[in-house]
Amino acid sequence: MTAYDPTYYTPYTGNWSLRIQRELTKSTVVAVSYVGNKATGLMRSVDMNEIEVRKNGFLLGFLAAQRNLAANGDPVTGESTGVFGQLHAVMSAADRTSIRTDLSIGNVAAVADFIDRTRASSTYLERAGLPLNFFRLNPQFQTAWVQGNNSNSTYNALKVEVTRRFQEGLQFDGNYTFSKNLTDYEGGQSNRQAYRDNSNRGLDKSYTGIDARHVWNANFVWELPVGSGQRWMPQSNAILQGFLGGWQVNGIFSYSSGTPFTITSGRNKLNTGNQSTADCNGCDPNMTTKVIKSDVLRALTDEEIRMFTDPVAGSPGGTAQRYFRASGNWVLDGSVFKSFRLGFIPGEQGELQTRFEFFNALNHTNFGSPTSNITSGTFGVITAPTSGQRIIQVAMKFLF
Repeated sequence: MTAYDPTYYTPYTGNWSLRIQRELTKSTVVAVSYVGNKATGLMRSVDMNEIEVRKNGFLLGFLAAQRNLAANGDPVTGESTGVFGQLHAVMSAADRTSIRTDLSIGNVAAVADFIDRTRASSTYLERAGLPLNFFRLNPQFQTAWVQGNNSNSTYNALKVEVTRRFQEGLQFDGNYTFSKNLTDYEGGQSNRQAYRDNSNRGLDKSYTGIDARHVWNANFVWELPVGSGQRWMPQSNAILQGFLGGWQVNGIFSYSSGTPFTITSGRNKLNTGNQSTADCNGCDPNMTTKVIKSDVLRALTDEEIRMFTDPVAGSPGGTAQRYFRASGNWVLDGSVFKSFRLGFIPGEQGELQTRFEFFNALNHTNFGSPTSNITSGTFGVITAPTSGQRIIQVAMKFLF
């Protein structure tokens, strides 16, 4: 079920900027800018029917059952397990076996959902003397979304740009952006995504998936000053002009630091709508930006992989969403043009231009984020590149 908050209002965005520009020479300008943006009241749904395991005491009993299972091989032998024990006592032998794995790995939300929905026809709650809405406000139904103005985002950036307008055969532009982009929801077609913890929605605030802390871009056009009418060899004859004149070199360079991603536990330790993130003591967010080349491509060493641990039952996870960074990406495109004047064409236009264009000229491979589920056998492995191989294109253009 999905409903709308009756107080819903149209989201709005505020933008502000300050720009200072200074001329360095008659053709070159440097500009420094601050750019800010805040989006307020973006749409995001809240699952009002999220599974509850803490306030009703189920989590305490579950944790005790975990310890009993580890110590005695039986979840109800040893410590008192409270309401968990009440439910366990009325469950069939087959269902006790079914939840044993989830119990051992701490999937408390999965066990609660199994009792509430999967085995609703077994009436375990009623037989244990517990109310039907013990786990959910609306028992046996998975979700009840209420859409409202629950999300916000901010963007702040410093931008520096140096530009030379085309003069004496040379034009270039280079810019650098240092930015931070934060949000508590990435957005989606349905606007429905469970919070890590309904009782602590601030946990979802983190970097956006497209946040790139450092971005460099540059481009240039350079007509080589050789040949007729140029600085070097201006009196060239037709043969020399044909070989040495009319050359133009162009280039585009782009670099972006790695974008954020989430390392998850792969398990539902608190709710069924959002897997808990992994725990990691002393982890650096940039530890995943490298590419280790061996029989497989990895972003983490074996020692670093061992730093990640499974959170305890009832925990949303010890690391933030989108806390870690993928490796940076860069690409260089270039081209070389050679123009031949065609004297038999009247006017200023007539020429034949030969173009050699290189996309990803250095054949550099960019990689995406690694497998991010710590329970996966390929955790930390980079499975595929995000950019294609070098492409060389040859073309001719007739101008008239």
